[in-house]
Amino acid sequence: MNVKLIIKIIFSGCLVALASCGTTQPISSQADQGAVSESERPSAENKRPDQTATAGRSALKLLETARLQAEAGQGELAAATLERAIKIEPDNPWLWHRLAVLRMQQRKWAQAIELANRSIALANGNQRLIGGNWLVISLALEGAGNKEAAIKAKKNSDVYLGKE
Repeated sequence: MNVKLIIKIIFSGCLVALASCGTTQPISSQADQGAVSESERPSAENKRPDQTATAGRSALKLLETARLQAEAGQGELAAATLERAIKIEPDNPWLWHRLAVLRMQQRKWAQAIELANRSIALANGNQRLIGGNWLVISLALEGAGNKEAAIKAKKNSDVYLGKE
């Protein structure tokens, strides 16, 4: 399995999807948001349309900056940039996904799995994104030495990506 190629494919899909959305979607339940209450979270309903569009553009710029930083070998700086983007758009599953990919590249397996699961929770049924996150989980589990769980996660990825 060519991990670098897979990561480039996942990232390019992330950029395309983020550029096309430009808005955030609220999280549906308290359980999905962790310890942050709904009143503390910015959402599309709480912003004027111009604020939502500006947030989308800002997050997209940060995503592109993080991509360039990661390509230059500045992984921690790229992670910090993605975390800034997530503060702007905490409900954007593509940002969580990209941070999961970055953590996987850094061999931070547990963080990659946690972030990919967060992205899945926010994915709102987006099959491609969910499949990509299962692929990240599979690769992270494989990296962590859990081959059996990695195989199961890869099967989940294949189902969502229409490969099975």
